[in-house]
Amino acid sequence: MKDALDKGTEDMLLSRNARYEARRKAEGWRRVAVWQKADDWQAGFDAALAGQPANPVPEGLDGLSWVSGWIEGDAKRKAA
Repeated sequence: MKDALDKGTEDMLLSRNARYEARRKAEGWRRVAVWQKADDWQAGFDAALAGQPANPVPEGLDGLSWVSGWIEGDAKRKAA
């Protein structure tokens, strides 16, 4: 437990995740749930592995899912 006069130490009773979440909220961030289409994500991932550009997103695919997959695929390609 921290001293009530201690202004430099975060509450020791909070978990690491709770402290991180509180800090992010104070910075103006908010957490949201995002749904992605698995097939569209995989298409973006595969495109990045093949070295294709991120834009434009192929017609008929969910843009968020595709770009999310592309970002991860690009990171994997660059790490290899």
